Amino acid sequence: MTAAISLASCAPAASKSGAGSASGGTSSVPVPRYAFKSGQVWTISGQDQNNNALRSKITLTDAEPEFRGGQGWFYDGDIGFINLFEVDRGTNFEIWDVSDSKRLVLCYVRQSYDEGQTSYEGIALSGSREEINGLFAKLSTVYGGSCRVTRS
Repeated sequence: MTAAISLASCAPAASKSGAGSASGGTSSVPVPRYAFKSGQVWTISGQDQNNNALRSKITLTDAEPEFRGGQGWFYDGDIGFINLFEVDRGTNFEIWDVSDSKRLVLCYVRQSYDEGQTSYEGIALSGSREEINGLFAKLSTVYGGSCRVTRS
C-alpha cells in the first residue's frame, strides 16, 4: 500500500550542507519549544515507496538544535537527523538516516510532536538524494511507503 503526501508543507533536507540558518541583524532566533533530548533513540521501520524494508536507529547527539527559518528546527543524530517544521496546526517532522548516501531513508510524519507519545505513523521514502529530491519535485504529491517511528 502506498500513501500520498502533499508537498505544500514540506521540503527535503537530505543533508546539513547548503541549508541556511538565521542570520544576524535585528531578527532573533527563537528558543526550541520541543524537548528532543540528547541520547534519545528514534527507530524507523516499515517499507519505502518500492516496498523495500526499512530499519534504522538514529541516536540524537548533544549538539544544540539549529533553527533554519523556513526549514524549521534541525536536531543532529549519530547517523541521521530530525527536522521539525511548525505548521498552521502544530508540527510535522522528518526523521532521516543518512548513513548510506546511496540509500537515504526518510520517514515523514504529518502529525504534531507530543512529548507523551512515543510512536508515530508516517510516509516512507528511500534512495539517493537525487532520487528523493526527484520524488519531491514531481507534481504536488509524492507516493511513498508507510513507516513507523518510535522514540525511546
